[in-house]
Amino acid sequence: MKFNWGHGIAIFIVTFVVMLGFFAYNIMQIQFDLVDENYYQMELAHEDHINSVHNANTDFPLPDVMLGENQVLIAFDEAYKGSSGEVHFYDPVSKDNDRKVKFDLSKDNVCAVPTASLPSNYYHVRIAWTNKGKSYFHETELQR
Repeated sequence: MKFNWGHGIAIFIVTFVVMLGFFAYNIMQIQFDLVDENYYQMELAHEDHINSVHNANTDFPLPDVMLGENQVLIAFDEAYKGSSGEVHFYDPVSKDNDRKVKFDLSKDNVCAVPTASLPSNYYHVRIAWTNKGKSYFHETELQR
């Protein structure tokens, strides 16, 4: 049997269809996580969030987030002494890497989070805290 143009075109079309099917299958296997499971409730509380961000930007200096060798240090201003809150390490790629850590600034103004529980990745660090009945919120990025 002799190879001609018809055979070449048929092989090209079959190869193209198989590759297209392969790519479609791979795309369907990608997992897309919602940003937050309770996004509707969060939208209802959005005005409180805006006020918390405004409080953090206007009242006192923002906390500093520093990456140490074994821990992430979050240093607060002296005026926040006695505050308590939560640090949320949000991984935009996978919710399995998200971590939430509660803190209390009754003894000192530094919150230390061990990096052993944080996989190496890019994080949005969301810090929410209250001080004397007033809520604050600050968000920054961290590359670990």
